[in-house]
Amino acid sequence: MKSLLSCCKWLATLFVAALLPVHLFAQGTEFLGGEEEAPPALPQTPNQQPVPATPAQEAPPASVQTPPALPQTSQGIDLIFLMDVSGSMERTLPDSKGMNKLDAAKTILIGMIPSLRETIRFQLWTFSSQTDKLKNSSAVKPPPLTPIFEPIGKPDSVARKHLQAQIQKVQPPGDFALRTNLYRAVNESILYFQSVLYQPPKGQTPLKAIVLLSDGQDDNLSRITLGMVMSTKIKFPEVDIRTIGYTISKDDEFFQVLCQIASKNQCVTANNWTELKKMIQLLIN
Repeated sequence: MKSLLSCCKWLATLFVAALLPVHLFAQGTEFLGGEEEAPPALPQTPNQQPVPATPAQEAPPASVQTPPALPQTSQGIDLIFLMDVSGSMERTLPDSKGMNKLDAAKTILIGMIPSLRETIRFQLWTFSSQTDKLKNSSAVKPPPLTPIFEPIGKPDSVARKHLQAQIQKVQPPGDFALRTNLYRAVNESILYFQSVLYQPPKGQTPLKAIVLLSDGQDDNLSRITLGMVMSTKIKFPEVDIRTIGYTISKDDEFFQVLCQIASKNQCVTANNWTELKKMIQLLIN
């Protein structure tokens, strides 16, 4: 009888062991009084490269610093000033004697045109639901079908006076302008420098720069996303991008977006007339 009981216990032990996961016996477990160990990391082979994060996964910058002024260069600077003209720009700007945000930006730009360096070639692009480029002056012969960079010339040049007059005429283009196609405008401005429309002066390699002034988020009016903008920016790192968050705080989610768009965290805020004038002067001259 005892022999039969011993045989049954032995068979029961084998049955329980068969039901337990193999790793409990291989490594020591809670069942046996130990702790399960985490699996070791897979070794990295010499040819294996870490997978970089996609542009859309980039984290907001840890710190933001005031960007330096544009460098002095004998090669010149080709600069696109990309200005938001959506409906929100018609709100009053503090410390501006009742001016709205768009008129304040225009007034500051017009006042700065006479003092722009002669080595700068300047274009003003505006955007709301669509992007528009200001026309060239009569000094460009023959008149181009699409606006191009032209030398800014001497302080009293035809190009400077024409630019001032064009800036004065800028207005939101209509009711649909209440919405903002920010990502498309930024992406288009970066790609412009890679297109056949962009013709640097013969024998020169100018600094390519974009200064973006905006006060609001993209409204998903096109298929262009922030991730696509970041991919374009990474593909063409030679384009220096600087951004101004207009009447927003540095804690604002949109400001973090502007800082991702900017090159090397060159992003600032401007919340009144004084700050806006200071930042525009810093970033384009």
